[in-house]
Amino acid sequence: MEKVLPEVPKRSEMKQRPRQFEHEEEKKATVALFAGCLMDTMFFDTNNATIKLLRKAGCDVVIPENQLCCGALHGHNGELEKSKEMARRNIEAFEAVEADYIITNAGGGSAFLIEYDHLLKNEPDWVERAKHFVAKLKDISAILVDLDFQRTYRLRLPKQIVTYQDSCHLRNVMKTFDEPRVLLNAIEGAHFVEMEGADTCCGSAGDYGHANSRSQNGESRRYACPDDCNCQSRLSS
Repeated sequence: MEKVLPEVPKRSEMKQRPRQFEHEEEKKATVALFAGCLMDTMFFDTNNATIKLLRKAGCDVVIPENQLCCGALHGHNGELEKSKEMARRNIEAFEAVEADYIITNAGGGSAFLIEYDHLLKNEPDWVERAKHFVAKLKDISAILVDLDFQRTYRLRLPKQIVTYQDSCHLRNVMKTFDEPRVLLNAIEGAHFVEMEGADTCCGSAGDYGHANSRSQNGESRRYACPDDCNCQSRLSS
């Protein structure tokens, strides 16, 4: 497992990144990025790439300073009150920004964020605020398609076959599955081939993958690209 872990950036590098970024070209929206905990450390470069794409799509980007972990790990492990506390703190942090959209780029975290209204359904002071928060959530692929990013820019890659495997949370909870395919099909040089079982779990399953590595590896092989796919790039989100 350690072999596939990305390099964690230095703390100084993370602290030096600005919290506000101006749009490029014509302004179309103001968005707030949910940076996440793992995403903003182990996948720091992915967050930076997300910011770059949003700016090119015409977005002013704000990273709310007081945001916390989404609370998914606490909620899934029975620490419900802690996850509710995090939800309330995050709602407050993003309300202060007054963005048009709240952008996520990790299916697992966004799947918990979008259930904040359910999490706080029995709290009269918070349920409407939670609904307002949830209504603004969008995956990075969805906002790019909504803003016609694929039509504004000429997207190119060296000639190759590409395929895509859905994130379980992104597809089944966020209901985002067409948008990544729209973007891939817009890339010149990339011939998109739909893989068999693209909507099936990859087999990692978080902690389950660590505790049951043999089972997990078998599941991953089961849903690997078919032999006749011949893809040079297999993408997920």
